[in-house]
Amino acid sequence: VVERLATVRFAPPAANASAWPTKPALPSYGSGVEPVPLLYGDGVVGAGLEGGGRVDGQGAWWWKHQALLPHGRPKLVACERCRGFSLGGVGAGGEMGSGLQLEDSPGWTVHLWDSEDVVVSGLRVRNPAGAPNTDGVDVDSSRNVLLRLVDISTSDDHVAIKSGKDAAGRAFAAPSANITIEDSRFGLGAGLAVGTEMSGGVHNVTARRLTFTPGGHSVVRIKSARGRGGLMDSILFEDIVAEGIDTAISVQMGYKPGPSPENATDPGTPHLGRLTVRRFRAAAIFPGELLCLPESPCANITLEDVTIVTLGEWKCENAATQAAKDVHPKPPSCMPPPVATRSHR
Repeated sequence: VVERLATVRFAPPAANASAWPTKPALPSYGSGVEPVPLLYGDGVVGAGLEGGGRVDGQGAWWWKHQALLPHGRPKLVACERCRGFSLGGVGAGGEMGSGLQLEDSPGWTVHLWDSEDVVVSGLRVRNPAGAPNTDGVDVDSSRNVLLRLVDISTSDDHVAIKSGKDAAGRAFAAPSANITIEDSRFGLGAGLAVGTEMSGGVHNVTARRLTFTPGGHSVVRIKSARGRGGLMDSILFEDIVAEGIDTAISVQMGYKPGPSPENATDPGTPHLGRLTVRRFRAAAIFPGELLCLPESPCANITLEDVTIVTLGEWKCENAATQAAKDVHPKPPSCMPPPVATRSHR
């Protein structure tokens, strides 16, 4: 427990940055090593990190010296193979963001890997603009995770749902499933993301009753790449209010360069199943982008009661909305033409 008004600060290495301890890389990400997180738990059962105080990762030193770090920057908090873990310390009905504050993380702020039955409640995350790769909360190959009453302002994804990368993630085969994000507020940051590392699959994600204040890149952020493989399915965003956003709804299945396209059955081809956005109000520079792959079009996107105040236009590649009821402005349909088949006589 970090008591209210108390601050825990992690001093950076005094001399040799490359001497920071390492541990084996997670099996869903391949071989090699990675830095030991500042606060690290493995196999934690029925415990938590709570209180009204602050944990300061002293990230500025790490960001400045990252060229000297052969294995990258450490995460601030990581819980691997945890069961019944709690983070934040605010019960249902409590005040948003009134629990533990995590700030100035060297890398990802919170990483939950291969864990289940986790509650993150009342957590407050504060990382400044320009802090590289400082995701707020990363839920990775984990099940039954609830985020509620969180208040996150950071320089990358507010929340990212992941499940390993490329062949290693597919071989580990542990999807993230049954993830709920509710009754929370998000400021500076890149949005609520699924991916890009989603090779083990992501299923049953619900984000509801959320507020986005000015400074965000996106609200809905679905992203993958050729080579990832995996299926993202049953993703729901509902009862969302956002203002001052760059792109309200973003789907980028070719977010990063990947190997040359093969076909829909290639194990490295990523797929997006059902994505639903409803009761969504936003003011944004661009309404959205639905950018999917010709070998894996997005044909199960549903928009209902969506109003985006914008002067921009939708971008669309290899995608279509199943239903676009009370949607302003409406996205176009841009499904690829069917592949011609040759008859044999």
